[in-house]
Amino acid sequence: MKKDLHFRVLSTVLTLAGLLAVGGKVSAAVPGSPHDLYGQKYLMVSEEKLGSNPQCLVCHLSSPEERPMIWQTVPPSLQYLGSVGITCASCHDGVSIVDRNVDAGLTVFHPDSHGLDLSSPPTDTQVTDTGLPDVTDGTMTCLTCHDPHDQANRPFLRVPLSGLCTRCHPGKVPLGYGSENSTGNHPTSVEPFDNTGGASPISIQSYFAVPFPVNYPNRDGIMATIGHWVLGGHLSNGNVGRIECMTCHAIHGSQDNGPVESLLAKDPVRRISDEFCEGCHRGQRGDGEMEPPYPNPGGTITARTYHPADNDISNGVDSGVAIADSVDLAGYIWGEYDPETELPRIICTTCHRAHNGMRNSPCLVDIDERIRSNSDVTTFCEICHREPPFGHHGYNEWDSSPSGGLTIQIPLESGDLGENGEFGFVYGNELSSNTVYCAHCHRAHNAGYLRNEEDYVPILVEKGVGLCSICHIVGVTHFMGDPTLPSTYNKDASNLKRDPWPVTNKTSYYEGEGTSPTGVTCLSCHNLADPAADERIIDHYLLAPAGEDAEWTTGYPEEYLCTGCHGEAPATVGGGETHPLMTADSFKYPDIKVSQLLPGETAVTYTPDGSINCHSCHQVHGAAINGGLYILKICRGENLDPKAIQPRVDFTDLCDSCHPYK
Repeated sequence: MKKDLHFRVLSTVLTLAGLLAVGGKVSAAVPGSPHDLYGQKYLMVSEEKLGSNPQCLVCHLSSPEERPMIWQTVPPSLQYLGSVGITCASCHDGVSIVDRNVDAGLTVFHPDSHGLDLSSPPTDTQVTDTGLPDVTDGTMTCLTCHDPHDQANRPFLRVPLSGLCTRCHPGKVPLGYGSENSTGNHPTSVEPFDNTGGASPISIQSYFAVPFPVNYPNRDGIMATIGHWVLGGHLSNGNVGRIECMTCHAIHGSQDNGPVESLLAKDPVRRISDEFCEGCHRGQRGDGEMEPPYPNPGGTITARTYHPADNDISNGVDSGVAIADSVDLAGYIWGEYDPETELPRIICTTCHRAHNGMRNSPCLVDIDERIRSNSDVTTFCEICHREPPFGHHGYNEWDSSPSGGLTIQIPLESGDLGENGEFGFVYGNELSSNTVYCAHCHRAHNAGYLRNEEDYVPILVEKGVGLCSICHIVGVTHFMGDPTLPSTYNKDASNLKRDPWPVTNKTSYYEGEGTSPTGVTCLSCHNLADPAADERIIDHYLLAPAGEDAEWTTGYPEEYLCTGCHGEAPATVGGGETHPLMTADSFKYPDIKVSQLLPGETAVTYTPDGSINCHSCHQVHGAAINGGLYILKICRGENLDPKAIQPRVDFTDLCDSCHPYK
């Protein structure tokens, strides 16, 4: 027959009493401590009796006859506490001793407090070789973490609080930071600030920074206003210091509330936002609305520089990219449904998780195995964004044509794009080289850090030349920069087209300060924004037709990309005439002579109807090296600077293509 639980409790207590009798050092630590119930006046005794150290007998009973049993067996409601826990609860139950400094009935002894049963421990939990009392029998007790005789590590902990959790949970320790975080766990033992890829404001709220109390009174501590300990989240030094496990986790709840989900320091309410994450990560909103919630965890304050989240509309009401319509996404965490879109809101924990996230990432959620096995998804962004929207730059592919292969070099070494990661990171599994991924162009936070354009394209890492040049190595190319500067062409900016192009109804982007910037960039000719249903998509994402096949009606130069800015009769610097274009009599010279081309040169061409356009003589990207910024297809000469603003060139072989030298 099994012995009843009370007998087992008594056996344990008697064993502890024997240990106490052997080691006087243990008992000497109790007088004057919070566990000295007589000295603290929780129990009353004469001064004469106090001199005989009766403190030990409060917990260590010599026999059951000296203290009457209330129950013959322990009630079922207390059996889960184990033998030692029942002894602790006899004072800390909130009934035996009525004092807020002792009452733990709704916190420590709450059923949702830290679990004691280790028969099926959580993932990454270690139950041996922890340096704590052995728990190999599958059960924790209060004594696993606490030593009631030693308060050197308050509150009566066996090791300092900042290092206690990882004794049993070593798998939750982060190794590395950002893209080098090999475990996918939230950083710990770090100061509460982040400057990776641009400053990210971190504002620690009070429930994560509960101060450590001052020393507990050595005598007469009953009902003291200075508590022995204050429950809640703590930095390494209470309300200051480093972020630790105990910052986010309050193992026994907060001072006034019992434990919540995952033993967190704040109830993780997830409706419009994840209120737990935004208890620290709270950047300024870009939509002009007042806080909270705080959907922007980055240091940018401009709209369209961070991924949409919560109820923020700074990317535009209708600017969202389609999310995969799949039951696979049901396994991820979402906020409440938005009544306007009838879709669940994206919140912090939709994309991030504090523990066991995607390896080598900033705590990103991993790709669900169902998604991985049923699709070609290999990167984080594709969990939701499976197909690019209409007119979007392609991804998971690249231009393998001969011309594309010569000019496109897609970087993918360690996943780090740019020397300091300024162009973002590609996060995923089984990544392929020479493949375009979302992160080549986009960053979810701090996109375009320190930029302030109001028309900033959503979450691009850069805008203009800096973005496109990540992959496109185009050699001698069309002028990029400000043509109004004395160091360049010293021209006014009146010829820069600023109204929408007729065919695509899109507008050129120019870089620079003020309301009318004049810096020519890649996006002055190309546009990757989503087109409207009735808008035309042109090859290479051009804003207007261009190239060998493009023709336009005389008198309407805005229909053609080059003439939209340069006009139908562009003159060289200093004035002069230009070669006839669409009106040229090409039938007079019907045959184009293809001379022996040098490396980097391209043959002259006519349009399909035999006309001449800008592209007949000029190559916008990959022009002849000696052609300089005139971007000529054929150019000969020596000692020519290909980057010179006004290079001296030899046009002979170019002209001879149509006008054979006699």
